[in-house]
Amino acid sequence: MTDATDARASNAVTVVLIGGPMTVDDGSTLDSRQPIIGDPSSRITRASLATSLLWWTTVTSLVNPILDSSAPDAFALVIGSRSVVEVRPDGDLRRIRLRSLLPGGSTTADVLRCIDEPLPDGYELVAQENFQQWKESDGYKRVEILFGYRIHRGSERWVFLDRGEYYLHLAAPRMRPCVIVDTSWGEEIDEEGKEHEPFAGSFREFEKKRMAGREVVVVMPHTHRTEVFLQKYVKWVAAGRPEDNSARWSPPLPTSWDPTAPPDPVRYSCPVPVEAQFKVTGFLRDGEWRNPADLEAARSLLQARYDLKIGIWDLVNNATLRRTLLEAVPPDELPPTSIEVPSAAAQRAQRQVARRMAERAREEEARHSIDAPLRPLSDIGWTNLIPRCDLCLPLTDLVPLSTIRRAASWPDDEPYPLVQLELTISKRYCDVSVFTIMYNQVDLRRYVHARRELLEEIAAPDACDLTGSGTISLYRRPGGWADDVDWSTVSAAIADRSSRWREAFEDLCQECRAVLDQWAVADKDSGTSDDLGPSAAQVLEQAGPEGMRAALRSAGISLDALQRETIANNARRTLESDGFRLGSRSRRVTVARQHMLGVAAVLPQALGCEWGTKRFVLGLV
Repeated sequence: MTDATDARASNAVTVVLIGGPMTVDDGSTLDSRQPIIGDPSSRITRASLATSLLWWTTVTSLVNPILDSSAPDAFALVIGSRSVVEVRPDGDLRRIRLRSLLPGGSTTADVLRCIDEPLPDGYELVAQENFQQWKESDGYKRVEILFGYRIHRGSERWVFLDRGEYYLHLAAPRMRPCVIVDTSWGEEIDEEGKEHEPFAGSFREFEKKRMAGREVVVVMPHTHRTEVFLQKYVKWVAAGRPEDNSARWSPPLPTSWDPTAPPDPVRYSCPVPVEAQFKVTGFLRDGEWRNPADLEAARSLLQARYDLKIGIWDLVNNATLRRTLLEAVPPDELPPTSIEVPSAAAQRAQRQVARRMAERAREEEARHSIDAPLRPLSDIGWTNLIPRCDLCLPLTDLVPLSTIRRAASWPDDEPYPLVQLELTISKRYCDVSVFTIMYNQVDLRRYVHARRELLEEIAAPDACDLTGSGTISLYRRPGGWADDVDWSTVSAAIADRSSRWREAFEDLCQECRAVLDQWAVADKDSGTSDDLGPSAAQVLEQAGPEGMRAALRSAGISLDALQRETIANNARRTLESDGFRLGSRSRRVTVARQHMLGVAAVLPQALGCEWGTKRFVLGLV
């Protein structure tokens, strides 16, 4: 028998929460839906359920019937935890690969974004975008972005997402997962533990990333934080999915970070359930809460009677089958009180914090012993300038960050080199990389690729990585602060190569200086008048969508024929025809950019576009 009313039908949004009471390894009892004191984000209970074999057993008993009643090639996409834990005799945790425990086999998938380069072999194209990015050196440059996915799959029922979660909404319609099991979703909280007031953007982000295609059943751990978020999400849906207003809440600014403070034990707390009554405790469909008792009764029946060939949604949705076969039990009442972290989990977390602090002390001692052998590098210009690396060699004079960022100056405006080399000593290796703060104005990777043979010759006989997706490594050798390394030899090797690196990147430094000179000329030509009149965004807001469309028509532009890659130029031309000279060379750059940030917020709506603000600004400013 097949499902008469499939929950994956068009426009069906289904979220299933699994949780409930449990007894953990120290004998204490709690409910996954209870708040834990000191953990307003429910990190502890989410970690406990996500790594619990008992929780995954309940998930499997729900997911398998859903897959059985769907297409023959249906599968569940897993986002988040990839292991379960058990308690060792010494009280610590042992991890077991989740893939080895899931019935039906498992494989992996990933989603990839490529900028101005083809997708690697084995990836299927799912989306393509083009926009024009402003380069101060050569004007507008068309940028092509390709999105693709790869899935190594035969008949496996479980697929683990390796990477590309941010772009999953583009690939999901082509991948067509039947179920998404997500143990990673969580909401931010402020310093005092108060819940952030969720806003439309967070709800839309949740729908985009977890309800891709509006045809997926999403299974999640039922924690206090998840409950709060979904309750507010339901209210937002009931209100018609309103947009955020201009005065919406924003999170507080972070306080100063103390790098010497010990880690928060909450990050390492993970109670291990040894007994549990996990079940379907929450059921959300089409933006409304439903009674989870019928779905839980259907899951329990099919788990006990695996010989029954009845679709799980038939049992849930068919009144006759419900009365005949199901015995729905009302869900348990949630305990009203908050609880402390279970003692065994708290003790394990404290031991983990102690180990981290001991490792940190060992690292500090090792790094202190390295300082003396590396001191000769300071004689040739290496310095402790950049916090993210151990030493930095500026290849240009230092320039205030406000000048580089084209923004107004601020107190304590720190100077920064346009191009620099960075020495990083990690636990197991030593690396020298190159970086430019003007990465939006110069193409560092193309520059390095054109000089690949020279840079490889400088690094020899040691390795370098000039083509990786991360930092551009000019010099890399094994051995870090935790190893027995002759740091005097390392220091001499870096010193010998430093002068050749300076020569190799001199043209890049000149290119960056030339951009600054162009900016200075543009600023001088634009004058310093503060009488700028109304902003472009204000004009657009006053004109409204119809007014903007009329302005485009009066300029001879057909909206039907308007191509995405030319919309920025046409909008610029239309606004300039009314006296708004936009762009960095015609007005003060900081003000022009502020105008265009406002334009990006109202112009897509006026033109009937669906552009993201970030991409629109990149193409327009």
